[in-house]
Amino acid sequence: MEYYHNSLLQLDDYSDYVLNFSGQFYGNETYFNWFFNKYSAEKYFDAVKYYEEMLAKGVSIRWEDIMEGLSWEYDLGEEEEIQNNIQIQSITVPLAGIIPGIKVCETEYRHPHNPPTTIAPDMKSGTNANLALLSSDNSGLATLSTDQLRWYMYELITWASSGTLEPEAQYFMERFITGDGTDYFSPIMSNAAKNKIATKNFIKKFGNDLNIELKKTNGNINSIPLIFYDKNEQDGHPKYDDSNLEGLRIMMNDTEYTKIHKQNYNYDPNTKEWEGTFYIEVFDHFGLDDEDLGKFQNATLPFTINKTPGRGFASWWLLQHHKGKKPFRTQMKFIVNIKGKI
Repeated sequence: MEYYHNSLLQLDDYSDYVLNFSGQFYGNETYFNWFFNKYSAEKYFDAVKYYEEMLAKGVSIRWEDIMEGLSWEYDLGEEEEIQNNIQIQSITVPLAGIIPGIKVCETEYRHPHNPPTTIAPDMKSGTNANLALLSSDNSGLATLSTDQLRWYMYELITWASSGTLEPEAQYFMERFITGDGTDYFSPIMSNAAKNKIATKNFIKKFGNDLNIELKKTNGNINSIPLIFYDKNEQDGHPKYDDSNLEGLRIMMNDTEYTKIHKQNYNYDPNTKEWEGTFYIEVFDHFGLDDEDLGKFQNATLPFTINKTPGRGFASWWLLQHHKGKKPFRTQMKFIVNIKGKI
């Protein structure tokens, strides 16, 4: 970001605040107008103060990370549903054990986790946290008890979830505080996510890419290569960040790893139509790393200077890295039936 020092005469309400502010200005005039219209001048300078405080401490953080933290201020809304020739016939959540079948698709693990040899940063826990990473607003939290930190995390979890997901999100928190870090499959979370556009777009993308491969093999699914999505590919993994209050964002947000297995498949060589049933597993980590702390400990509620969400994220991070509480891997499962034509 380039610095911007031009006059801010449009900010008459904040003239004293601006005159007394000694930090740099980040962005250009267009960026200023966008930011001030979306948030406020006060929030901008609050973000700048936090950013420069972290840089002065030697913390590796980007201005874009600060903006991601501010995204808790508003709902992004669901993206548009992909329109292609793939028809989703049904999406259900299995409650009994599933025999996976042949794996036909997987995504790159965003933060590889294969203990004990490889542990993702957000799955680590301990008692030797780098407390210098806490902002001045949150540094006092390091002296609090587990129960006090738990309360601030509870405030965050409760604010960021609703409906059937609220008690499930609270269970996630209790499992994190009292559990042993073992994986957890959530039918409740799966049912909440199955009809989200993020889920449907991932399925439709897979179906379209499957269709491309089937054209090469005249409909023979057993001859296609494994479909693989790297972690940066658009719609290459489900991401649930459209609502801050529903619950899926605080429980998962940007998922870590997904794999798809074939259950049943039929191809009609006359019509060139195919239909398949597939078993999808989506994995994520219910934990925070240092990068998450940098992004979210300065988060505020819409149109206020209340630090409740940021304080909740900082408390969560402290419980994990200062109090030794165990993060765990979450799992969603879907059985999907889709149709296409090569």
